[in-house]
Amino acid sequence: MARLVLPAIRKQAYLSVCLPLGGVVIVSLVALIFSIILSYSIALGGIIWFLPHGYAAIKLFHHIETKPKRFMVMFYKSEIIKLISVALLFILVVKWIPASFPGLLVGYLCAQMIFWLYYLIRYF
Repeated sequence: MARLVLPAIRKQAYLSVCLPLGGVVIVSLVALIFSIILSYSIALGGIIWFLPHGYAAIKLFHHIETKPKRFMVMFYKSEIIKLISVALLFILVVKWIPASFPGLLVGYLCAQMIFWLYYLIRYF
């Protein structure tokens, strides 16, 4: 029975990571009305959110059948890697790409809010 549940859990986890990226694309397209720089800054903020979260989802939910202790170790390792990579990606984008910093934050926070709202709506 557990074997049948695992693909559904993986699908749900991958959907929860890909859905915010779609929302950021929509917000970025709407921002295209105002400015190209704002539009690609929002898109870059969404990409900065997506890359670490996608890595963590693949890393964790690929090995979901492991023992609980090992799963928790992998969870904390992936969270640390996620936090460090978000910081590094923000630094790299701000340093080398002429992007609007408020736009980057809007894209990142938009993806994070969609991620949170997805679970809030799904489970309530």
